[in-house]
Amino acid sequence: FFFLSNDELLEILSETKDPLRVQPHLKKCFEGIAKLQFTDQLQITGMISSENEIVPIVKLINPAKAKGMVEKWLLQVEEMMLSSIKHVIKEGISNYVQEYLKKSNDQINEIVELVRGKLSSGERMTLGALTVIDVHARDVVSELADAKVASLNDFMWISQLRYYWEENDVIVRMITTVLTYGYEYLGNSARLVITPLTDRCYRTLMGALKLNLGGAPEGPAGTGKTETTKDLAKAVAKQVTMITDVACVFAALWFYFE
Repeated sequence: FFFLSNDELLEILSETKDPLRVQPHLKKCFEGIAKLQFTDQLQITGMISSENEIVPIVKLINPAKAKGMVEKWLLQVEEMMLSSIKHVIKEGISNYVQEYLKKSNDQINEIVELVRGKLSSGERMTLGALTVIDVHARDVVSELADAKVASLNDFMWISQLRYYWEENDVIVRMITTVLTYGYEYLGNSARLVITPLTDRCYRTLMGALKLNLGGAPEGPAGTGKTETTKDLAKAVAKQVTMITDVACVFAALWFYFE
């Protein structure tokens, strides 16, 4: 409720009988949830993004059991959001086939063919994000192959943003920074094109996070400072708050990791 006004907070807490009346305020509580999917019995079965992507939750939520305490069932929504995203990632890992550079090229070619076909707006958005991520992954694998990198301690390898499934959790690593994936549902949104400069910004900001510091990318307007920091937040699945000082032309970033 931190970013809600007093009026919005009072309106949410006063809707003790009808959970549907809370829907207009969900976007300020959760970055990726525009509304919730309800059954006829007003049980919550899924999350719906602004792009109309629907993600089922792993366990039904019954707001009626909260006995009018809106904050109680909203906390359940947050808990189920994290558990559901974690479940989706776990299923994806179990079905993933790893064939490195050739597989990356094949995937990109397949996506290009799909983009040329007839797609819904949601499917086109998903394929656009996949193309950006896959092209960068292909380029990274190609660079590693050309440099004949064979050690897990090689800087070209550890300087990449990497994801590991360890002890039933997704762990994000970059150089010496190790973070637990946030599992924040961020919707079906586009991703920023990743360039060498983007990677350098990621390395600096991830290093700042390891030291419990904020990041302040500085530069002329329109160079991508805000979008770069927001895209890193997407990469680690955390909600991010941007505070921009137009006079100084810099964007300050704070992640909060529990």
